[in-house]
Amino acid sequence: MATQCAGCRQKITSREYLTCALCNKTYDIDCAVVSIQRYLNIMSPTRKKKWKCPACLSKAPKGNNSNKPVCSHENEEI
Repeated sequence: MATQCAGCRQKITSREYLTCALCNKTYDIDCAVVSIQRYLNIMSPTRKKKWKCPACLSKAPKGNNSNKPVCSHENEEI
């Protein structure tokens, strides 16, 4: 059975695709938003195994915000 891209739902016919390290969904490089040059020349096998899809990246915390104060609305007039 051929692999289907989780982004565009098309059959992946090339050898250039990535599988998300978090959700295990497979994406062709267009839907993965990775250029062919980056895929072939920059991404090591280890980096490809650690790749995270756009959907999982959007769910991830944006950084350490533990030092930011919590907004309190208790003193506001309603």
